[in-house]
Amino acid sequence: MPSSPRRADRVGEAIREEIATFLNGGVKDPRVAGMVTVTAVEITRDLRHARVFVSVLGSEEEKKETEEKKREGSKQGQQYVSNTQQAKEARKEAAALPLKNYDDLSVEDIEKKAGGLSKANIEDLLDYEKQHKNRKTLVEALGRKL
Repeated sequence: MPSSPRRADRVGEAIREEIATFLNGGVKDPRVAGMVTVTAVEITRDLRHARVFVSVLGSEEEKKETEEKKREGSKQGQQYVSNTQQAKEARKEAAALPLKNYDDLSVEDIEKKAGGLSKANIEDLLDYEKQHKNRKTLVEALGRKL
């Protein structure tokens, strides 16, 4: 089951903001010419890969040079985004959950799998659920297991 569309939108927006910050202040290359704007970010269902769309205002030559540099610098931009504090916290938070691929699981799947967890692990799931999707039926079901 895919992750929540709302979560994907939030992650996409966070990535868009980080890359825009990087392009406006982190790229020190004269080939990145003209005004560069991040227009959109598409994210895969598993949130592992993102496709970034940019718009370049300037002459045709500036656009061509910027496109070439963008392709060369995509790895650097990827490293920049993955090393931001938000990205580190998101990875840490996801890794800390006792159920693998929690955000991809249905309410029913989580209820079934939570049956074999300790009280502390159920509390972790409940806290995470309240901070993210906050699905009422799941919050109530996890609360009953405590």
